[in-house]
Amino acid sequence: MNENLADMVRVATSDPTVPTEDEIVVEEDDIVEAVEAVEETVNNTTTKIHITNLLEWFKNNSNSFDNIKPVNVSIQDGEPTNLILSVENLEGRKNKNGNIMRIVQGFENADKIVVLDLPALTMNIFKNNNFKILYQTPIENIFVKCYSVSNGLIVIFNIMIEDMLIPYVIKRVKKKDTELDIILNTDNNLSEKINQNADLEALQLLYKQSVKSIDKFTTNKDVLLWLKERQAQILDINHLLQIDNLIIDILK
Repeated sequence: MNENLADMVRVATSDPTVPTEDEIVVEEDDIVEAVEAVEETVNNTTTKIHITNLLEWFKNNSNSFDNIKPVNVSIQDGEPTNLILSVENLEGRKNKNGNIMRIVQGFENADKIVVLDLPALTMNIFKNNNFKILYQTPIENIFVKCYSVSNGLIVIFNIMIEDMLIPYVIKRVKKKDTELDIILNTDNNLSEKINQNADLEALQLLYKQSVKSIDKFTTNKDVLLWLKERQAQILDINHLLQIDNLIIDILK
């Protein structure tokens, strides 16, 4: 996908003499191949995503989330750039009426916290005001998971294969960045790799928690499904990142 047009279309000649118009013969198949090569290059041109701040982004996207709501409070001499939210607790604790209990979490200087300027599919807020946001990019089948860190974002590009989000590259967005290039998946063999036999010895070395469940695994797909189940229960960003890194390593 990332080959340059010059690498895909090469013209070689042993005669440096420029031919006359009558001597030029262009086959229709050659035209079709050249056009397809150009179209492929254009279609695979990297798209850029604008980066904005959490304060403005949440104002524009707050209606997208049932688990997170803004809290309208007035604090005398309060900082207008703080963002206060009512958040469903991730442990799923419920009150006596059977509703999921909410907690209040606040982000100081939310205008300095960077996020991608895209509508989000989901957003989860963890302890210490860390958060995870899942976006679908403008490119079909390409998704982005973002994890907040102290100096920016960790961005993980994913492709949907067999109803699973498969991470394939990790990037970092810094607070000073204004845009992010969408990195396309260039490994056309990912689907094949998913169904290959798993390297169980390597898995146990890379992720010690797999030892107790090792008998459940035959293929990489078995491992991926198990890891996805674990991720759905994990509330620690470092652990989530560890699993994303592990999946990328498994499918190299």
